[in-house]
Amino acid sequence: MLHLDSFTWHAQLLVPHWHLRFCAGGVTLRGQYQVSTKHIVNASRSCVIHAEHGTMLMLSGPLHFLGDVRLTGSLQVVAQEDMASDSCFVVKGSLMLEMDLLRMSGCRSSGDGGALRTLGDLTVIGGKLEFHDCHAFQGGAIFVEGKTQIRGGEAAFTKCTASKSVRGSATKKATHKFVCAPGGSHQKQSCGGGLTVDGSLLLQKARMTFEHCSAEEFGGALCVIGGFDQQGGSMNLNTCTSGRDAGGVYVNGRFYEERGAMYFKNCTSSGQGGGMLLRCTLAGSNSCRINQSRLAFHSCSSAFGGGLSLSGALDLMHSNASFENCRAESEGGGLRVKSGSALAAQVASLEFKQCSAGRFGGGIRVEGKMSLDKSNVTFVECTAGRVGGGFAARDGRLTHSRGTMSFDFCKASAGSAFSSTWGAELAEVNIHMCTGLGAEVTSSNGNVSIQRLTFVYTGPSAGYEPALLAPNVSISEVNCTATHECTVYATTLHIPSLLCPPGREIEDHNVGPDERRYGCRLCEPGYFQPLPWRNPHCLPCPSEAQACDAVSVTMQAGYMLDVPNLSSIIDLSELESVKRTYFCPNAASCPGGRLAYQNQTAMCSPGATGQGCEFSTPGYAPGDYDNPCSKFKCPTAPSVWVMAASYLFGKDLFVFMLASSSVLGAKAGRKESAVLVNQLMAFGIIASRCLAALMQAEVFAGQAVFFRDVLHAWGMVVDAGTGQADSATTVWCFVKAMYDDSGLTGFFVFFALANVPALLLVCVFGCAKGFWLSIIVGSNCFLPAFCGRLSALLISFRPTQAADVPRFYYNAIDNSRQCVMVLATVMVLTICFSATIWLFLRATHSDQDPRSLQVLYLAAPYKPTYASWEVERLLRKMTFSVICTAFPVTMHPMIQIALLACISIVSAALYLKLQPYSLAKFNEMETGLLLAANVMAVLTLLSCHRSPGWGTDLPDVKFAAGVAAVSIGTGCTVWMAILIGTAFISEREKD
Repeated sequence: MLHLDSFTWHAQLLVPHWHLRFCAGGVTLRGQYQVSTKHIVNASRSCVIHAEHGTMLMLSGPLHFLGDVRLTGSLQVVAQEDMASDSCFVVKGSLMLEMDLLRMSGCRSSGDGGALRTLGDLTVIGGKLEFHDCHAFQGGAIFVEGKTQIRGGEAAFTKCTASKSVRGSATKKATHKFVCAPGGSHQKQSCGGGLTVDGSLLLQKARMTFEHCSAEEFGGALCVIGGFDQQGGSMNLNTCTSGRDAGGVYVNGRFYEERGAMYFKNCTSSGQGGGMLLRCTLAGSNSCRINQSRLAFHSCSSAFGGGLSLSGALDLMHSNASFENCRAESEGGGLRVKSGSALAAQVASLEFKQCSAGRFGGGIRVEGKMSLDKSNVTFVECTAGRVGGGFAARDGRLTHSRGTMSFDFCKASAGSAFSSTWGAELAEVNIHMCTGLGAEVTSSNGNVSIQRLTFVYTGPSAGYEPALLAPNVSISEVNCTATHECTVYATTLHIPSLLCPPGREIEDHNVGPDERRYGCRLCEPGYFQPLPWRNPHCLPCPSEAQACDAVSVTMQAGYMLDVPNLSSIIDLSELESVKRTYFCPNAASCPGGRLAYQNQTAMCSPGATGQGCEFSTPGYAPGDYDNPCSKFKCPTAPSVWVMAASYLFGKDLFVFMLASSSVLGAKAGRKESAVLVNQLMAFGIIASRCLAALMQAEVFAGQAVFFRDVLHAWGMVVDAGTGQADSATTVWCFVKAMYDDSGLTGFFVFFALANVPALLLVCVFGCAKGFWLSIIVGSNCFLPAFCGRLSALLISFRPTQAADVPRFYYNAIDNSRQCVMVLATVMVLTICFSATIWLFLRATHSDQDPRSLQVLYLAAPYKPTYASWEVERLLRKMTFSVICTAFPVTMHPMIQIALLACISIVSAALYLKLQPYSLAKFNEMETGLLLAANVMAVLTLLSCHRSPGWGTDLPDVKFAAGVAAVSIGTGCTVWMAILIGTAFISEREKD
């Protein structure tokens, strides 16, 4: 083994001169060596040079190895300023590097390979190679005329250049036949700022880095003539430039990448391919292929193909390629496919973000053939000065099957999304917020065929109207639901499915002799369309709508549209029902719902459902006879059920006991307190109806919940005191709990259940005190309520404008039985009224002596001439109950209150004229209460005047009238309660 050792002299390290002349075996280098002039080493095939750690060569002249050489160990090579202009190492054979570290810096050559030049093959196995500040005409650091293999390890090239003028070099003419020029030119070109390979390059799981490398003409970092195979590993290129083409990598020949990665950042060129230029053959096994790999171009620029320029055929298989912030002065901001070339991608992903081109194709410029299968392509904020913000295709046809192509915020004068000369065949295309002066998709010739096209324009571009312009268009489905309007212009078109946004319908007409306009247009005034739908048409606005625009309808209170929830509609024909407007028997159940795709509100209030919101949902039930159209929540807890049942029975028991005590206490006449209670009960019927009407008035419906609850509670007190039903009655809740049927059978169950407590009280009292006494007291207390509940069968309303026959409230009655039920109800009411008159006349004119208690109770307060006058009060209460039920306050407030007022006026006139009471103060009090009830009714009518709503004009006056009505009712009730209490105390003192 030959050793070349350094030695010391007076404690100072002296560097021996290199004196190796022949290498036929193993040579070990240790320390530092000086090569002052060109040195030639004759090497046999077994020449192995091993450099131990720390070995350094300082070259003032090149080393030429004649033969094959193998280098191992760790070596640092530094070129001196006075070195002749030649490669640091010239191997006129093959070179194998199995080194832990090889670092070479400052090497310059006026020829090829600033640091290394091999006339044979170069093989690198593992280790780390570093080349810094190396310069040459070709291959600024390394030039290989044969094959190059790099297996594992790392190779780093920093500030290496390939240029015609090399600092410190003399001009030399190249003597070899290597040509680094495209198109068959025999003029030698300057290329490969870091590495130039004249044969083929194979990278196997190696990592290569190029920093700030440049070439005067081609391949600022790497230049390969022949073939480039990358199997695993990665290649990083940062700020590499070329004066002509391929700022990073130039490949002229076969290119194959398997499971590898290439990253380009800030690479530029003046011609083609700011990051990489591939010149691949079109057919055969030599075509370029990238499989299961990654390509990334960031901030690269050139005149054509800011990231990648392709000439030939490239297959992209199961790989990802991204282009970000790449720019081209002319065409193809990210990628350019030259004329006659082809790019095929299968199960791949291509992303172009913020790429731009001065003229055509902000993302891609295709002049050849491009086919995509099962691949996704994304263009984000790509721009072009003229045509094709995303991509521009010329002289070729772009095909894309089974994948998604997305365009986001792209811009161009024409074809802001994409433009094609001969059309395109695409799968799923999404265009989001792309804007320009012309149509977003353009084609001058050919056919544009797309499986699904989606336009999305929201936010700042919400009013933008995207368009597609082509001679022939065939699109399976166009989705414009996220746009204002969209249009397709074509000579011939086939679009079976067009999805329009809410408020739009299909527009289809000719705008010229050879041009057809097809798209979504805004509904005309008076029409609306609330859904994003397929091939829709606009519908006329309902006449009872409070507001109606292109996308929504808001109904006025008291009217509703029977349509399903828009989210559940499966057929646009279901919206035809909006042509039928339903009147609600209770305006409170129809608060004025909004029909719209967004912010839709229910047509019915909670607890109500059906046409006209007349039915109750589970958990809710209608009120009693006084307000059957209202809906109330049923109890849920057992304790609440017990309280509700106790209230229902206790209310009837309280009234019956009060009346019974008055009858049983009648001796020579009725007590004053009993007369006052009877007068208060008569007044309370009208007062409670006025309170119920005021609760439904719009002027009070908008008040605070507390105020409405006060009206509600006060109405309950008045109703309970008068023995009538009230709005909190939950009889129907018990019916639904036992027998869930809202039809005729359910009504009879309700009717029987509501009257059972009264019937039981009458029977018990009759058994204890006598039949006639119980009949008189029971009819006076419960007959008005009986007539009111029975009159519920007379409630009817017209549910739609087109309906000719009123619908009965209990609509389970079929048409053949309606007339029979009406006649039967009228007959029963007639019998009740007739029987009441006969019963009271017979009782008061009885010859029995002494007279019975019931006769004394009925006749005592009146003059003998008017002994049967009590029947007037009972008939009045029965009539009130029938009117209040047949004309519910929620449905006919004006009719109900007006009829009650008319009857009260007649009664007041009779009392004023006839003076039936034996005591004048009772006549005055009855007349005063009736007149007060009339005044209260008039004020209620004023407050509830419906024009067209319940309180839309002069709301202050209506509110004041309502408050005055409540004040009168409250004052009269409190005054009567004081009088009753005073009389009751006085009577108890006398007893």
